[in-house]
Amino acid sequence: IRLIPGNVYKLTLRNAGTEVTNLHTHGLHIVGDGDGDDVVREVNGGNCLDYTWDIKSDHPAGTSWYHAHLHTISEKQVGGGAFGMLIVEENPNLDSVLPSWAGNERLLQVSVSVYTDEMYANGRQNEVIDIAANQWYRLRVSLVNANAIPYNFTFADQGMCEIHKVAQDGIWRSTVPGPMKSSWELTGASRADFAIKCNTPNALVPLFYRNEDPIANIWVGPEESNLYTMEEWQPTRPYSISDMTGETVPESNKFAVSLGFDYVNDEYWDPMVPIETIAYDQVHEWTLQQTWFHPFHMHLYHMQIVTPGGCGDGHEEGEFYDTISANGNCTVRFRTADIGQRCVLHCHVLFHEDSGSMSWVNVTGEGMPINLVQSPEYVCPSGTLPTRAPTAPSVAPTEAPTYPNSCIPGYLGIATGQPPLLDNEPFANLDFRVHIIQQGDGNLIVKHGTYADPGEIIWASGGRLNGTGGFFSQITSDGILETYEGTPDAPGQLIYSTDGSEVVARGAMVGDFFLGIDCNSEVVSVYSGTWDNPHESVSVWNSQPTVPPTAYPTRPPTTAPPTEPTQQPVDITLTFRPTLNGSSTSSAFVATMCTSVLSTLVFVCIAAV
Repeated sequence: IRLIPGNVYKLTLRNAGTEVTNLHTHGLHIVGDGDGDDVVREVNGGNCLDYTWDIKSDHPAGTSWYHAHLHTISEKQVGGGAFGMLIVEENPNLDSVLPSWAGNERLLQVSVSVYTDEMYANGRQNEVIDIAANQWYRLRVSLVNANAIPYNFTFADQGMCEIHKVAQDGIWRSTVPGPMKSSWELTGASRADFAIKCNTPNALVPLFYRNEDPIANIWVGPEESNLYTMEEWQPTRPYSISDMTGETVPESNKFAVSLGFDYVNDEYWDPMVPIETIAYDQVHEWTLQQTWFHPFHMHLYHMQIVTPGGCGDGHEEGEFYDTISANGNCTVRFRTADIGQRCVLHCHVLFHEDSGSMSWVNVTGEGMPINLVQSPEYVCPSGTLPTRAPTAPSVAPTEAPTYPNSCIPGYLGIATGQPPLLDNEPFANLDFRVHIIQQGDGNLIVKHGTYADPGEIIWASGGRLNGTGGFFSQITSDGILETYEGTPDAPGQLIYSTDGSEVVARGAMVGDFFLGIDCNSEVVSVYSGTWDNPHESVSVWNSQPTVPPTAYPTRPPTTAPPTEPTQQPVDITLTFRPTLNGSSTSSAFVATMCTSVLSTLVFVCIAAV
């Protein structure tokens, strides 16, 4: 999708699948509330949802992308192909004269399947990008990896090319070009524009990202005439991203952010409650704490690095980014200009974001424009949406069985919690390298690895039950596992106990592990996989080391799965797409255009208003 600064766009998201979804514009400086880029909005299968994108007349030009952003299933949808490249065209209101090579572009979007771990370049494998020898090109690169921790993006040019990074995350460098290199550290949500010229004709330049096999190749063909030249250039920046390094920031505008597996500043995602309220049209300074394994992404605003010397190889002092991953604390500044209201921030490892590592700040202040437009989903007009309604189940559901005692065998639940604060002596199963710890605050933590060599947290009891509130678990002095609503400081009613107490509520978020309870032995077991799709038929851990691994619990009967749809989706003709060599079919604006997401989940249509 290509956008022109100064235009207002109405985008219609058509959900051609059966799963709920939505859309986020990663990198645009547009409002995050009302009918704007609000990730709380959603559209059900078969329905349409309208977005308004107001691209200001001073919006910076650059390479962005769009993707599904529905909390709890964003990893599944983005990792399955619900994304695409989005470009804001060069802005003559800011710069009437550009480098001569800026329009001589090639496009490359690299993606990683969450299902197969295979990598694709422009939606295909073995992609080849054609360039001419001794000619400067602008290569726009977008990386899409649900596991967004940084990897090196490398040109294996063997000295035959000159390569400079000239922009990142949709913002030109303060001085173009940057230093000549062949490898750059980028997150799985980053974009980077490179100026590249290769001097050896009839040669192949492999591109590497994340592993030993090339993700694409640049074919250097014969030399062409009309050669472009490389000259130093300093782009004009709008007020929203003007230099902030010399600003005096009041203490009230300073804030620290800590991301975890399932929290931001010890808080779980709550679309109704912000973690902070910040002032409109002011400079704010945030300290991002240890973001290497939790790449930090902020909607609405780009962040300027102000840590002396920068934040590692990937983030230079004085430059602007929207996704930051640094080994150590990183201090950034941003200006809450032009727009406000809901500003979402989260870890861009999408499994973490889905688990709760997402939050938002409320931007308010005098003179701030407000978008309160309500634009609910609606049934798409007849003839415009592919029909994929599933057929009705062929088997009627059966009644769930009842049990003579209060214990219900089967799924206890998996939910996310806070990292351990105080570890007591653990139970462990060395064969499966899974161990459990009772914290001093009463929560139970399940980790990969052993107590001596622990891995990541895979389950904790301090999460949310049915999305309504917190819960925690404890082991009593006589060995009984109890789960209560609320928190250890403010406990609610008992909702589960291995001693047979009445269970009044059940269920929780499903993840990579789940718990089961055997009513006869009162043994709690941990099973790999999910309740719907267990990886193994026996437990990987249970609460009594003397008990052998147990078979996973029998699930109460449910409705029969629906059969495959009897009607296939209608094809939508694309009027804008990359060509086989990675360049666009046209650099001109297309007034009305549609583009399909790589999967069959959604279709996107956009028109200028």
